[in-house]
Amino acid sequence: MAGKANISKQIFISYSRVDADFARTLYAELAALGFTLWRDRSEMEGGENWWLQIEEAIRGVETMVL
Repeated sequence: MAGKANISKQIFISYSRVDADFARTLYAELAALGFTLWRDRSEMEGGENWWLQIEEAIRGVETMVL
């Protein structure tokens, strides 16, 4: 992979609710490329503290898409 940037396979996707359709499309495209992704609507557990889940997810990735 000479000449290519070292991009983490672990990505946190954050988005505004008005951009939810775009976030879903981006998630699908990156997943198809083999990335490990975290997106709140698909990864959060109901009944748990939502902010703690987000903080934990951020600590577990090297790349964020905002």
